[in-house]
Amino acid sequence: MKKLFWAVPMMALAALTSCEKENNNNNQNPTPSFGSITIELEHVWENQAVTIPHSGHFETNSGEHIMFSKLNYYLTNVQLIANDGTTWTEEDSYHLVQLGANNTIDLNLQDVPAADYVAVRFLIGVDSTHNVSGPQTGALDPANEMFWSWNNGYIFLKAEGLEHMSGTAFRYHIGGFRNSNSTNAIQEVAFNFAPMMAEVRQDATPVLHCMVDVQKLFDGQAMALQVGANPTVHMPGMMAVNIARNYVGMFELDHIHN
Repeated sequence: MKKLFWAVPMMALAALTSCEKENNNNNQNPTPSFGSITIELEHVWENQAVTIPHSGHFETNSGEHIMFSKLNYYLTNVQLIANDGTTWTEEDSYHLVQLGANNTIDLNLQDVPAADYVAVRFLIGVDSTHNVSGPQTGALDPANEMFWSWNNGYIFLKAEGLEHMSGTAFRYHIGGFRNSNSTNAIQEVAFNFAPMMAEVRQDATPVLHCMVDVQKLFDGQAMALQVGANPTVHMPGMMAVNIARNYVGMFELDHIHN
């Protein structure tokens, strides 16, 4: 009986020790959780919503009156930086933004590790690797009419429309990726929003609300783009680079919804 009396506690102790080890292993290797995040792009000209089609026109600092019939651009290579310094990179990160009847467009990023993020960066344009990989699928499908078959590369931004006062049509097809200041139009946008944080959780999708001030396409830091002087730009070169340096300034992080 003494042997039986001591055997029961020893079995219980062994079971307790096994549970503790299992709990410790679970604590050391927790199941990773994932969520999503949304980049919300609100297109405006000063305080006016920009839509296509639009019943009115927008005045530049040069006194021209702009009416858009098309505004498309690539937003790609999205990365999120967490408050612990780690970086998450979206897979197959190619989004074609096509402005239409709604001036606000949402880009939903999936399978984002749950974390507190303090910065984001992305490209306006298509990286050199995909520019030299020929026609592709999805957002990079040539059927989207954002691919130069003659130049084997992508159009990063396509803006078309009319200067209302003169009736002059404009067509700006901006691209170019060669490693030269005169032909590389790829532009990076980066926002550091610390001490604010985008809190990604399984059950919570934060929203990065970005204002896209379309006027800066014409009235930007690099140049005053005038339809009368340059109604058409449709190949890589210094003019395309300067227009790209203008439109990268369109993007501004306004606030974060958690």
